[in-house]
Amino acid sequence: MKTTVIRTLLLLLTLSFLLTALAACKKDSQTPDDSVDTDEEASKYPRFNNEVLKILAWNDSSVREFILDDEAEQYNGQIVEYAVWQRAQAVQKDLNITLDYIGITGSADFSSTAEKYLSTVRASHMSGGIYDVYCGYSLFAATLTTDGIYTDLAEQKNIDFGADCWPESLVEETTINDKIYFCSGDISTNLMFMSSLIYYNKTLYATHDIDTKIQTEYGYNNIYKMVQDGKWTVDVLKELSTDIYVDMPGDGYGIWTSDDVYGFGSYSSMLRNFYWGSGMRALTMDENGLVLTDDFKNVHKVSAVLKSVGEFLTNSGDAYLLDGVESSRKAFAEGRLLFNLAPASHAYKVFSGVDGLTYGVLPVPKYDETQARYCSVSSNPYSMYGIEGNSGKIEISAAYLQCLADYSLQLTRPAIFEKTMKLFYADRGDDSLMWDIIADTQTFDRGIIFGREIGAHEVEFPLCTLFSDSLAANNSAWSTALAGNLTRINSYIDSLNKELNELSRKDG
Repeated sequence: MKTTVIRTLLLLLTLSFLLTALAACKKDSQTPDDSVDTDEEASKYPRFNNEVLKILAWNDSSVREFILDDEAEQYNGQIVEYAVWQRAQAVQKDLNITLDYIGITGSADFSSTAEKYLSTVRASHMSGGIYDVYCGYSLFAATLTTDGIYTDLAEQKNIDFGADCWPESLVEETTINDKIYFCSGDISTNLMFMSSLIYYNKTLYATHDIDTKIQTEYGYNNIYKMVQDGKWTVDVLKELSTDIYVDMPGDGYGIWTSDDVYGFGSYSSMLRNFYWGSGMRALTMDENGLVLTDDFKNVHKVSAVLKSVGEFLTNSGDAYLLDGVESSRKAFAEGRLLFNLAPASHAYKVFSGVDGLTYGVLPVPKYDETQARYCSVSSNPYSMYGIEGNSGKIEISAAYLQCLADYSLQLTRPAIFEKTMKLFYADRGDDSLMWDIIADTQTFDRGIIFGREIGAHEVEFPLCTLFSDSLAANNSAWSTALAGNLTRINSYIDSLNKELNELSRKDG
């Protein structure tokens, strides 16, 4: 009897151990399943009748905006992609709908892919709404708005733009005549990765004893403390970039080339951050519609920024303007730049895989210490979402966007920001803090959002590139640059306002 009891106890203990081990294995595994627990959130959303929602989404973005069920297994163990897949499962479960994602190339970097995406959307609209929701390159949103494709999201009861999942500043900048035709935020997996920032090479930083220079010149122990106290400015960037230059052999002695070592480097499309990073804007709204800001016409301030940064970029020998994104990535990855202005996606896609490269991150510097906060603008390859105006499922589509945004805040943002950027792309606590500051610097402007449409579908239109072009050419005569372009810019703005006003009247 005693032996039987002991055997029974041993059997129970063994079973208990096995069940615990199995549970632990299941918890540790990231094999996609349907175990997303959404019961607590389910009551927040309307429930539908398993309708199929068709979403046309560009699939040549830096980070996937959606993961199909039959693709899920290949992303097992990949934090961001798994969270993207998990987000879709949660949305489907809560709303009781089926998501049918249709991928299509749609980058504005190539005219062929841009036209393919836009023509597909237009054909859908003309056919009565083949697709219900569009997820596309950010610059296309204004174009599709003036095409009359989207419905007004502000009228949809299933979307709450006051919720935490919608960035207040972005909602404000996308509101035109009290209407909102497209939206973004954490709902776009690419938005955070497109944040602009300054990388710095920790090896070069230590070799040149930059901390001692900071202590001597500014009385701070390190650069992180300067950032925290709001002292990280363009002048500091310029000063810390001095005496770094090394003329590498083989490219001609005394000639500045992309193969040399510099204190600072970037490429032309990133230079606009020195305008928006100075706290300025390009477009705002008044009672008549979109208008140029006083900032854009402030000849004194813009000229001062152009003069300060332009001389540094072109004549100091401390900085170098690379001929494109690939050259910029290569220069920093090979240890030839102390500071590099670039998107956060470079850490995710390139720098994290370079052996021996140790780097930190900093926000885009202020113009001067009197500026209230650090500011930066995202690179354009993030997504804007809109609902097809001819869809028969507008109510469901609106619920989808709200639910997707909510789960983006819960699932994909932590995967991107907390578990990837702050964990894998930071090797000390100060780096993690810098990522928090960088996230808070994201600035949105109608001048960029509507820039392509203002330029009659020119991606490189003067409203967005006039400052960058002037900076690259070391031309600080902003009054001259304005004089040559202001009439054309205002003419395009007037045309856009007429289209938007007509759209508002049509939509009531």
